[in-house]
Amino acid sequence: MNTTTKVFIIINMLLSLALAYFAMTSFAYSEHWKRRWYQDTKEMADQLNAVKDEIAGHSFNRMQAEQAKARLAADLENAQAEIEQHIQTITTKDKDLAIAASDLRSKENTIKAKEKRIESLEKSLKIARDRAAELNHIAQVSRAVAFQLNVKLAEVEDDLNNAQTANNRLEMTIQDLEQEAKRKDAYLAL
Repeated sequence: MNTTTKVFIIINMLLSLALAYFAMTSFAYSEHWKRRWYQDTKEMADQLNAVKDEIAGHSFNRMQAEQAKARLAADLENAQAEIEQHIQTITTKDKDLAIAASDLRSKENTIKAKEKRIESLEKSLKIARDRAAELNHIAQVSRAVAFQLNVKLAEVEDDLNNAQTANNRLEMTIQDLEQEAKRKDAYLAL
């Protein structure tokens, strides 16, 4: 290969590298602006949607407020009708109260007669309570004696358990001694 061919190859390679560099930078520059354009339009669309949602929310709140106003007006009319009805009920209750007052006077007289009867019953109740107190005292004394007997019984049961435990230990000791004696007898027999 001669020198001119080598020079042309090197120049060709340098030109192709320069062309590749310019192609990459122009592609990157155009992509940057495209990406920026899409991003800005997307943000604007999001802001526009947010404003539309806010307008819809305000109109919905306004509609709800108007409906609430209509309901409150209807409730006010119902309340006024109920007030008139309650006023009529109060007048009838006043009449009933006057009748009840006269009934109360007659019942107070009956109560006074029953209070006298209650006083006599209280006296007999006091006598019965005194008797019950005496019986309670007797029951408490008998409970105390029963408790002492239970304590003594528990002590006796504890002593019995201790004696049985000691007896069991002695039996085991006897069995051990008998076995040891049998071993000694066996040694002596040998």
